[in-house]
Amino acid sequence: MLAPKAEAVHSSACLVAPTVRRVLQPRVQRDVGFEFESNQLLTRQGDAEIGAPFASENEAINAFWKSGAKRLAKGEQIFSKPGISVEADDRGSDSDLEVVVEHLPETNTGRNQLDQRMTDLLTLVTHFSTQAAHTGDTAPATVSDGQGGFGVDNKKAMIQGPPWDRAKTAPQVTVGARLSNVGDLVRDLHGDPNESAPEAGQRAAGRMAMRGPSPNDSTKPKTATGEAKLLIDAHGLAQQAVNSYLAKNNGTPPGGSELEGFLTLVLAYAEAAPHKSAFLKSSTPLMAKTDLATMWGTLPGPVKTHYSQTSLLGKTELEKLLETLPGYKGRLDRPLFDVSSSAVVDENASFDKKGAARKTQWYHKLVMRDWVRKIVTKNVDQLTTANFPKLPGGREVEGYGVLGARMDADATQPATALPVFELRSASRLMTYGEAHQWALKMFDYIRSLNANPGGGHGRIT
Repeated sequence: MLAPKAEAVHSSACLVAPTVRRVLQPRVQRDVGFEFESNQLLTRQGDAEIGAPFASENEAINAFWKSGAKRLAKGEQIFSKPGISVEADDRGSDSDLEVVVEHLPETNTGRNQLDQRMTDLLTLVTHFSTQAAHTGDTAPATVSDGQGGFGVDNKKAMIQGPPWDRAKTAPQVTVGARLSNVGDLVRDLHGDPNESAPEAGQRAAGRMAMRGPSPNDSTKPKTATGEAKLLIDAHGLAQQAVNSYLAKNNGTPPGGSELEGFLTLVLAYAEAAPHKSAFLKSSTPLMAKTDLATMWGTLPGPVKTHYSQTSLLGKTELEKLLETLPGYKGRLDRPLFDVSSSAVVDENASFDKKGAARKTQWYHKLVMRDWVRKIVTKNVDQLTTANFPKLPGGREVEGYGVLGARMDADATQPATALPVFELRSASRLMTYGEAHQWALKMFDYIRSLNANPGGGHGRIT
């Protein structure tokens, strides 16, 4: 595990993910927050407060599924104490369970608070699991009132298992980081096809934290597949595009890790889109919570000036850079979500008279070239709920740029704005007990990454 560095002294405020009901400020101090959702645990509420444990498994099951019981609303709190809450989240027509750890400053104090919150959570989880075991792993929240310092916010709420202490969760981390460190996040946590064997060994623990160990060798991570592979490929394409463009222009235009980081996000979304079967936030293990137009504004001045230049026909130099990639001259003129409507399950889909999905759907309205061009020339990111073209009423483009222009701030350099990202490990499931040490290791890694902008950050061990 990384050793925490000396604590930086600064005032702190909470950076809040959009699903948590608190006031968001335009700028906050550098914080790290966690979410631990388990879709193995169902949550419901009865039609009255439940003051005593169920007497039997039959009583528990009947109470949970009786006609008067209903799912909980997304974000409704079941248990809470300062800094951490157990909430309901969406699971189709039902509701599951998510633990939300409020954002903590990247300091020794913040780390200690995280450690304590996760310790208290495990006390709650263990007690509830023991109580629910008597009634078929189904129990009211009130059986664990006060455990670990948690109070019950909804005394009608019930949780149904597997046992909570054995249920698996897929963690998410919300952090502020520099675009120049996007490449580090990809290499350290996912993969790098150009690394040496010693480098792969040094990064193995970080990658296992995101996708688990290989079934054939516990000292190595599982092979990167799916979303992780797409993110690795997108980073490689970003580097290839910059190198090809510079070579084509005699090496005179500006490049750099910040530009590569920005392009990694753009290309990750573009490469992931054809593989989507629903338009939720499951695109890549690295999502931009700050919108990409705001992120573009954080790039060095010479980079922004050069790549926002336009030809007489309106084409930007950034488009020309992307066109150096094989197939991207045509790809730019197709929808960003370049996927057949017949392959997508979408609640806002339109159908013809025969009941077949129409060839063109609402998500086809955003053309990749127009998206990229408006980011650099109009300071508008159309891949957001606020700006997506002809978005159906009430629809959200979930997960993309949901914080808008809001950013984190470097604690030691308050004038430095840091874009906000979400790191997900959908393929690395763990118990809530295992999530405790996972969270501390990830906290230490992010803290070290942000404390060493010039390089030399620690890696997960």
